[in-house]
Amino acid sequence: MFNIQKYYICVTVVIIAFTSLSVKADYEVGLTAYKNKNYSKAFKEWMPLAQSGNTDAQVSIGKLYFSGRGVQKSIGQAIIWYDLAAKKNNSTGQFLLGKIYSEGVGVPIDTDQAHKLYQRAAKQGHSEAQFHLGVILFKGEIVERNYEKASQMYKSAAEQGLMVAQTNLAGMYALGLGLDRDLVLAYSWFTMAIKQGSKRAQENRDFMADRMTETQIKQATLLVENWTNQN
Repeated sequence: MFNIQKYYICVTVVIIAFTSLSVKADYEVGLTAYKNKNYSKAFKEWMPLAQSGNTDAQVSIGKLYFSGRGVQKSIGQAIIWYDLAAKKNNSTGQFLLGKIYSEGVGVPIDTDQAHKLYQRAAKQGHSEAQFHLGVILFKGEIVERNYEKASQMYKSAAEQGLMVAQTNLAGMYALGLGLDRDLVLAYSWFTMAIKQGSKRAQENRDFMADRMTETQIKQATLLVENWTNQN
């Protein structure tokens, strides 16, 4: 017997799948245009998607408004689009909106709001949000200083390859702040940051190397090689 309900379910699934692929393809067209510095085309491709609720497109439109690429610069419009994405739990939208509140770009500085947005993004694994939370916890200006939690945030971001987080985490290991002092791990994280071009990490590692044994440096080098091979 023909099951009309089952038929409609199958058709709906196919339509949703097709629509999802179409949206992704349209977004990629805009991304290609952006990479080719054709910002007006990127804006044209992303705007319909953003208006239909695609959070990645909303963030991208926000970035174009923020930078004034492909459209007249408008911090107000950037905030609107970041906020729309953030409310739908887009971690990049949350982070970028948090930065605006933190730095007071186009709005009064609101460190509490920035902190909340960073927290929401960090919980989803956003590395830059995790790093900024680490800085907040390290400084203790907005919340109570907590080196242990700061080092945890730095570590989460560092493991995702964020250079500044790797450098800061190495410093925490070198000084024993929030975790046990470990020159081998400090040297290895400094090295990984150096591989990405961190001059500060290079200076700190050179200073620390004079206080390490050859065995310790070999251990650290091996850790870096293993981490690099696994990632």
